[in-house]
Amino acid sequence: MEHAEPVKARTGGEGGAWRTRVILTIGAALALAALLTGGCGILDRKVCTDTDLSLPPIHVTDPKAPVLLTATLTAGDQPLVGGSVSFFIRTVAPARPGPESGFRTGSATSGSDGVARYSRTAGLTDVLLVGDRVTGYEAEFLPLTKISGVNYCGAKARGELRVQ
Repeated sequence: MEHAEPVKARTGGEGGAWRTRVILTIGAALALAALLTGGCGILDRKVCTDTDLSLPPIHVTDPKAPVLLTATLTAGDQPLVGGSVSFFIRTVAPARPGPESGFRTGSATSGSDGVARYSRTAGLTDVLLVGDRVTGYEAEFLPLTKISGVNYCGAKARGELRVQ
């Protein structure tokens, strides 16, 4: 990472000092934005450890029956224990124009095998309006604090959820 000298705009008097401060402030804001959104920090070091979520396909024959949603959370191909995973049901309404809708259904913490399990005892009927159909499910790991002293990056995945 190169360190550039601050750009100084010479307009004379107090205006030059003001522009120097504005340019430095903009530079600091851009650096902070890169740190927060890109995951790279000072000297291009990663500020969080990469994670991955994988979702198995789920096939349901009775939309009123309980549904078990699962997501496997890993870091470096090893199970990540203690991560909070949120689950979402995706639906679409063919009769109404517009994109898919997402319904947050709950969350679960990953166990020693890295798997977070959430049981929807009500099935899928309460997330569907008349004419809606399920298009899949999603899981999201969005860590707000360190786990076992490690700062992990977030992850999101989409899985097949088919009602037959």
